Amino acid sequence: LLDLPQVGDAIAVIQTSEQGVQQLTAYVVKESASGSAPEQTWTATLQTQLAKVLPDYMVPTVWLSLAELPLLPNGKVDRESLPPPRVLACDNAVAPSTALEKSLAEIWQQLLALDPGVVEFNIDATFFSLGGDSIMSLQLAGRVQQLGYPMQARDLFRYHTVRLLAAYLETLDDAADVVDRFALRPALVKADQARLSGKCYPLPMHQWFVKQNFSEQHFWHQTLVFEIKESLDAELLRAALEAVYQHHDGLRLTLDADACLQFGVQNVVLDSVYCADRNDAASELNRWQSGWSLKRGPLLKAALVVVQNRPVLFALAAHHLLIDGVSWRIFLEDLHTAYGQSLQGVEVSLGPKSVS
Repeated sequence: LLDLPQVGDAIAVIQTSEQGVQQLTAYVVKESASGSAPEQTWTATLQTQLAKVLPDYMVPTVWLSLAELPLLPNGKVDRESLPPPRVLACDNAVAPSTALEKSLAEIWQQLLALDPGVVEFNIDATFFSLGGDSIMSLQLAGRVQQLGYPMQARDLFRYHTVRLLAAYLETLDDAADVVDRFALRPALVKADQARLSGKCYPLPMHQWFVKQNFSEQHFWHQTLVFEIKESLDAELLRAALEAVYQHHDGLRLTLDADACLQFGVQNVVLDSVYCADRNDAASELNRWQSGWSLKRGPLLKAALVVVQNRPVLFALAAHHLLIDGVSWRIFLEDLHTAYGQSLQGVEVSLGPKSVS
């Protein structure tokens, strides 16, 4: 960053945004001879230059321009005095105008939880400065693919505003461009779109888990419980779960006695946990999630807690071999999409499978 001619001084640190997202944030002092380009144009140029020489995860996603870096008496940067990344209202916000810009803006607002009544949406605001992260970029790419555009998550590092992304996607509207684009990406691993079966080579996370030799390997899991406040169609929920289950092959994995992963589970089951009273739910759910088997599976469980013939809670439990705290977001987003499509009576479509 300091090698770039437009930069007089700079530091990059991990900061936590107002939304609780950790972001690599660059604080930059502009070189006096670098001209008077608008700040967003200037920082976008710096980001593009760094993307040519650094891997994606080392390129700052939030940029703040400062007149000078705060210093301690010993001359080092006073990190405690650096301003936190935040979403700022824009006096000159440009609203989306084309149909594609409006669709992209709606996706951004949903993923980033932006309240249009609080912050006026600006098509020139960068995705990452608004609180986006790498997981959200995968979700956004999936949503855009459902619109019919072959977007990849890494595209956001170059086309990081709605204006830039819409203009880029419009160049891909021709079928020949789509074919050529994928043909020019030989380094990308293309995910097999068929249902996977057989054995799977363990990832480093799986290898680490086996090496720990935990005494209670079967109970290394997380559970989410949701309160059902509106009417719910259990059969449509089961179908939505099944669609997500088949879309993410890793959810069907089991671990055999030789520590080998296999796509051993065929279908998801939506259990019913009956309780005489709502106060019994916790104990009944503990009993429900006690029967884990790494070898037999499934390692993802779902259940409706039913009180007086009415579902009041929805529970999901997953072993850490399948999912972690970050990837829950992708799973829940896909489940929400699948259930919404089922309610509308349309075929569930979660886009093509990807590799990450």
